[in-house]
Amino acid sequence: MTWPARILSALRCPVCAGPVAETASGLRCGAGHTFDRARQGYVTLRAGHGKTLNADTAEMVVARERLQSGGWYAPVADAAARAVAQVARDGRGLLLDLAGGTGYYAAAALDALPGWDGIAMDLATPALKRAARAHPRCVAVGGDALRTLPLADASVDIVLSVFGPRVPSEVMRVLAPGGALVVVTPLPQHLREARRGRGRCARA
Repeated sequence: MTWPARILSALRCPVCAGPVAETASGLRCGAGHTFDRARQGYVTLRAGHGKTLNADTAEMVVARERLQSGGWYAPVADAAARAVAQVARDGRGLLLDLAGGTGYYAAAALDALPGWDGIAMDLATPALKRAARAHPRCVAVGGDALRTLPLADASVDIVLSVFGPRVPSEVMRVLAPGGALVVVTPLPQHLREARRGRGRCARA
């Protein structure tokens, strides 16, 4: 699989911040730092590949995917898609779904943005495996939303953040002039039943 040039030009090496090029096995920067493409198609661009305490577990990702595939979050995905379509400047651009999980919201957004490409960025390997196949115009990249993003300055036209963490200074750095940040945050009543202990919890 060859990644679109627009996406490759936006990505940066997390070690030296240099541009990356695609190789037969993944990505490589000019300084020789290499990042292998997983069998599922995603590439992790993090300095050091150790475990993190912030990433969702496999069980959490499966549970989230079950709710998404059941249509429970379809209204949220539809609203996010409408929002990105409203702020898109033209018919071609690059969308970043930050802390994008399984790529569910990125896929909905890209359906509303013909001609655009997308990056679903997340920490969790189980989520990246699913995000890599979420949409034909979206690639999955492993990255930490709370650290320096492996992206060039002014390289992204829209940043989408759905229920996820973000660092405002990093979002501003990677956004192109005239770009937009679309944020979805929970209302006070979100998961109210579960918080009050009245809902039933099932193990995924």
